Amino acid sequence: DLCAVPRELTARVAAELGRRHAILSRSVLVNVSHTHCAPAIPGAIEGLREFNEQEMADLHEYRRNLEAKMIEVAGAALQSMKPAALAWGRDRAEFGVNRRENLEKEIPTLRAAGKLRGVVDPDVPVFTVRSERGELAAVIVSYACHPTALSGYQWSGDYAGFAQDEIERRHPGALALFVQGCGGDIKAFGGNDVAVTRGYGHQLADAVDRAL
Repeated sequence: DLCAVPRELTARVAAELGRRHAILSRSVLVNVSHTHCAPAIPGAIEGLREFNEQEMADLHEYRRNLEAKMIEVAGAALQSMKPAALAWGRDRAEFGVNRRENLEKEIPTLRAAGKLRGVVDPDVPVFTVRSERGELAAVIVSYACHPTALSGYQWSGDYAGFAQDEIERRHPGALALFVQGCGGDIKAFGGNDVAVTRGYGHQLADAVDRAL
């Protein structure tokens, strides 16, 4: 759960996975949820915050540790691969709103009247991995909507994190992963309210269950 990572980080991780495991860099996907309640990464979205010398040293140390963990966990996954059945489906979620065309204070009234403006993408693609015995091992869910209902100095995966928690609660033993779709103009307006944001996550989990 990060807002962004620089190209240099992904290139180093991909290069090291290639060196250790003979994986082509084009086969490596580094995905971030784009939550705004996550650590800053040096080299990503520069200029939005100011840091003193010690804070910058801490951020660089965090990035080094992050890269090492990404390489380690990818290697562990490669070493534990098993036969699996893959499937996909889709459902819908309706909480994403076009942030270019609607003022936040007007959204409740416009939504109630069915008059929200602008393009949105309600599709919720769902990709599943099941064991040879048919047990659900992993769910990858996507939604074209910024996970930015929350902001400020708190750790959170936003609605996407709440969705992952809820999916894993409903399906013990399964790993839930989130991939943000092409939702640059679309966001979840939550008013920085944790309960509202958790509700969005549960709506996404409901869409997953319908797709399953």
